[in-house]
Amino acid sequence: MFLCGQECFEFLLKLLNWSWNTFCAAAEDVKGLKGSSLTAAVLDLERLVYISTASLRLVRTYVTEVYPNQGTFRVHVAGVCRNAHDKNRN
Repeated sequence: MFLCGQECFEFLLKLLNWSWNTFCAAAEDVKGLKGSSLTAAVLDLERLVYISTASLRLVRTYVTEVYPNQGTFRVHVAGVCRNAHDKNRN
C-alpha cells in the first residue's frame, strides 16, 4: 500500500512544477553557449530531466494506488495515441 498522503502528493506536484519551469528556463539559456559552459548547462538539463521523470513516476504510482482500476483508461489512451500517430502520418 502506498503510504503517501495528500501533502506528499502536493509536494510531488510542486517539485514537478519547479523542475519543469527550471528546465524550460535553462533550455532558453543554453542557446548561444559554447565549450565548457554548454557542457555544464547540458548536465544541469539532464539532472532536471531525471528529477522530472522520477517525480512523474511517483505521481503515477500515487494515482494508481488511489484509482487502482485503470484498465479501460490505458486502453483508451493507447487508442488516442495510435489515432494521433496515424493522423500525423497522413
